[in-house]
Amino acid sequence: MHALGPGLVLYEVQQSSDITYRVFDWDRPASAGRQLHIEQAVAVTDPQRRAVRTSPAVSSAAASTLAVGCSYFVLDVLNLADTPANADTAFATFHVLTVKSGSVLVACSGETMRLKKYDTALVAASAGTYVMHALDGSAAVLRARVPDR
Repeated sequence: MHALGPGLVLYEVQQSSDITYRVFDWDRPASAGRQLHIEQAVAVTDPQRRAVRTSPAVSSAAASTLAVGCSYFVLDVLNLADTPANADTAFATFHVLTVKSGSVLVACSGETMRLKKYDTALVAASAGTYVMHALDGSAAVLRARVPDR
């Protein structure tokens, strides 16, 4: 359960689902298209559950830090500097890249794409290897993917 307000940027990574339980609608009038789901939300909310904090795992390549991971997805933060960062889908999973800060050039199979802050690109699983370059000296990129099986 979450609430959003002014000045927040939310990056939501999740498995596909058609379920949204609305428990408050910011004082908008009730309508058939915007129903509240109080009973359903209470039924699936576990008030005893707490976030588990762990020390981030940092890989030696391109300063990659695991932000969060579960059996459905992994979210890494890639801190790019002067050296290009090589990445690989291993033909196993897509990579969703979202620029958190700076700007990035992504190069794959002879194609390039320039991404600025908050831009997102999908690297298909069939792409294999690709390279990311920080364009302004440094950049941070969120990378969402399916975990290794």
